[in-house]
Amino acid sequence: MFIIKALVFIFLLFIALVFFGILRIAFNAKSYMRRFSDIFGSDDTNQDDDRKEREKVFGGVLNKTVRALLLQGDTTETSFNQLCELIRADERSYGEYIDAQGEVNVEALNEMINTIGAGLRPPCSWDVTAYGEKQLSLSVYLERSGSMTPYDTQG
Repeated sequence: MFIIKALVFIFLLFIALVFFGILRIAFNAKSYMRRFSDIFGSDDTNQDDDRKEREKVFGGVLNKTVRALLLQGDTTETSFNQLCELIRADERSYGEYIDAQGEVNVEALNEMINTIGAGLRPPCSWDVTAYGEKQLSLSVYLERSGSMTPYDTQG
């Protein structure tokens, strides 16, 4: 009788271990898939892209500064200039926010700021496109032509 009870106990223990193993796999599916792709060389890079996207949105000095400014409600031109200085200070890391002329790409920066702001509670937005606009300047050159001199002396 003792042997039967011991066998039943071992069987139930085996069932429980299998059940909890299945639960663990279900809850850690991403990590198991990553290990599977590392072992067998799968070309599925979506997980790496997702991880890079999360790091891009939630990591880095620029992103932390943007998050802090949004939480403080400091959405002034001075804050925008501070962000531009951070981008220019580390152009290798933030090259996607620099355009071909070497200026800050305001549209890309605006998209990044609002992506971070959408993840906050409550969601925040900040339109920085107005700060990136250049002042309109008009240069007028007046030139006196030598052929108009006879008309100046009449009268």
